[in-house]
Amino acid sequence: MTSSRKLAALASGLAMTAGLLVGGAGNAGAAERGVRAACHDGDVSFTKAADNYYYPTSPTGRLTTSANCNDINLRYTNGGSRNVKVCFYPSSGGEDCQDDWKRVGSNWTVIATDVLDGTKYRFRFGLSHEANGQYAD
Repeated sequence: MTSSRKLAALASGLAMTAGLLVGGAGNAGAAERGVRAACHDGDVSFTKAADNYYYPTSPTGRLTTSANCNDINLRYTNGGSRNVKVCFYPSSGGEDCQDDWKRVGSNWTVIATDVLDGTKYRFRFGLSHEANGQYAD
């Protein structure tokens, strides 16, 4: 191998090593800035009883958003699809439900976006049939 080829191979190897080091530093920096954990790592299974439009079904039952997601996500595990919206419960009192329904099936569906951590909410279903699924917040 000639000297110029050796130098080219060495330079190429150094460039790849530098790229790996920069990539690793970028990921560590993201972790330090508090990038959220994978959203669906904290998913929770639920069963909504028949003859009720809300989950949790208790009039005073509330879910609380976690630090895992910026959004509220939902999916069904018992097949089919249903219309769902989120009702929020501000600390000042009252209920503030979304205007629009989201169609939710077996794939993850974002129901509400840019929701602050610690927000109180519950799901409002379009039908009172039993529903089984998972949510992530």
